[in-house]
Amino acid sequence: TRATLMTGLHPHQTGIGWMTQPPNNSRGKDRPPAYQGYLNRNCVTIAEALQPAGYTTLMAGKWHLGYNARDRWPLQRGFEKFYGCISGATNYFTPRQPRGITLQNEVVTDPGSTTDRRYYTTDAFT
Repeated sequence: TRATLMTGLHPHQTGIGWMTQPPNNSRGKDRPPAYQGYLNRNCVTIAEALQPAGYTTLMAGKWHLGYNARDRWPLQRGFEKFYGCISGATNYFTPRQPRGITLQNEVVTDPGSTTDRRYYTTDAFT
């Protein structure tokens, strides 16, 4: 669904016909193109389509469209800004690697809170 919303294509056309690949896993190399586990370069994201038309593109929240290599991350797929979780999940209160928080292309080791309240990812992303 995420791949479809991001590209307007059927998931199999994007390379995510099943699941994304977990960090440090090379199993996708032996799979057919429809099941590689990350957005392939044959599809265009909404950000890649809108940015040339002058739109500002920002992504916040769960990416989960490929995370083994940075060339699959939001900034490399047309987004100008990103704050969120590259992988499929993280701890809502204490996000840590390998499933932590990323700002732009940099891992945030301790996101902390900018308010008096305890850090919570949903609040931080919105």
